[in-house]
Amino acid sequence: MKKILLAVLAFVMMGVGQSVAQEVAPFEGESTSKVFSSQKMTAMVTTKNFLAKAILKSVMKKYTDDNPMLYNGMYTQKSVIKGNKTRAEVSHNNSVIITITEPEQVTTITYYNYLKKGYTMVAKINPAQVEQMRNSEVEKTGETVTIMGKKCDVYKQKYQKTTDTLETVTNININNEYAVCEDYEGMPEMASKMLNGVTGCPLKFTTNTVTQTTNKMLNMDIRLSIATEITSITPRAVDDSEFDVPSDIKLIDGNKDAKKMFKIAQENIDYMKKNNLWVDPALNEDKIYDNLNEEWDF
Repeated sequence: MKKILLAVLAFVMMGVGQSVAQEVAPFEGESTSKVFSSQKMTAMVTTKNFLAKAILKSVMKKYTDDNPMLYNGMYTQKSVIKGNKTRAEVSHNNSVIITITEPEQVTTITYYNYLKKGYTMVAKINPAQVEQMRNSEVEKTGETVTIMGKKCDVYKQKYQKTTDTLETVTNININNEYAVCEDYEGMPEMASKMLNGVTGCPLKFTTNTVTQTTNKMLNMDIRLSIATEITSITPRAVDDSEFDVPSDIKLIDGNKDAKKMFKIAQENIDYMKKNNLWVDPALNEDKIYDNLNEEWDF
């Protein structure tokens, strides 16, 4: 029963991330950004089997109440980008995330510098669904914001999709917001990869995602808001070696062993707290966008 729940959690985490995955523009260089992350996760056991219910409730308490894969608060991120590859250094847990986006899948490699451990995950992409999202309902709000001295227009985008995998049905409802600067020279075609008919560079991007998962064992609801504001973009030559994983990092397959993947993430948090390296998130930080306050009627 633990394996079932862990598989669902891993699937949902891939699904949340992949629901907003986009083809990247052929940019080469680096960027810095500040990120606000907010999560709310609830679950209800539906199985009538007494033993299964007890096991699932025990596991849920650990992975829904204090999920080491998610984070509430602000952090900074430095990214190196070359075409379809991104290497991000994440401040709050001293991790590195390498993402390789291909036409039919996204490979993510996450490792923790202190532990010398990490995991890989592969999420399949349905190109038709990506195109559907790109062409989904888009509204130019008429609002403007100024970022890095540039005027940006605000766009809203809504999208819904349902997946059915391993007898698990997941409904994903996505509300995105983009602040697009038309005359920014750093990534001029990036917006067109996300919003049909819109050109320019999105200097702010927020995704509010409600993911509801149901199978024979339980119902799970994850509400995730991630808002990213780019604070600098620097075009430069990037060598392919910058996306190599150091030889002393030991990786496991997160798709095959979700339990170990969660354990590694928790080990990293425990190590940082033990060595006074962990900083509790400041939940009162100003949010880039605050539309997660909207009540979702599902």
